[in-house]
Amino acid sequence: MRRARCHQLLGIICLCLLPRLAVADAAQARVHFERGRTFFEVDEYRKAIAEFKAAHIEKPDPAFLYNIAECHRRLGEVGDALVFYRRFLATAPQTDKTRPLVEQRIAELKAVAEDSKLAPPDAPTVSAGEGLALNAPPPGGDPAVVTIERPAPAPHAPPFYTRPWFIVTVGVVLVGSAVGIWALSRTPEPPGTALGNQSVF
Repeated sequence: MRRARCHQLLGIICLCLLPRLAVADAAQARVHFERGRTFFEVDEYRKAIAEFKAAHIEKPDPAFLYNIAECHRRLGEVGDALVFYRRFLATAPQTDKTRPLVEQRIAELKAVAEDSKLAPPDAPTVSAGEGLALNAPPPGGDPAVVTIERPAPAPHAPPFYTRPWFIVTVGVVLVGSAVGIWALSRTPEPPGTALGNQSVF
């Protein structure tokens, strides 16, 4: 019976910690998105691709796929751009306002690929503010807020005490300590004997 209570208590604590783990993923995705956007703004497309991929791994969002495709397109990598544009179309909702633009980009890239199969196309010149890569909403955010807001630079790695593994470890240690203190502080009943339990004094 005591074990069942301990298991129930441990289960409740773990369930309480699960929302914190989900928040950590969205926060990490936001950090990667901001770094990717910064790299995108200074034409560091390879680094931007790595950050957008990391953001998509933390919190899958079709906007990250579009951002990756845009980076490949600007690098002149038609095949890779087409792959990520198609993934965007496969995962984005039908009502997404970016779908017509993506379909247009796919048609343009197919034409470029057919026209010059031997020579890679020049990276398109586009103003820095055009494209979803700068206007993509952060996970669960509003696109207008992203373009106006200039948050302070986020640290490269969050403090260890905000990491999910640390929070779970502390929770397990606290629960284990509480159970151990409870078990040690109980006063056991004196053992029964054939003579009875009579006090000596």
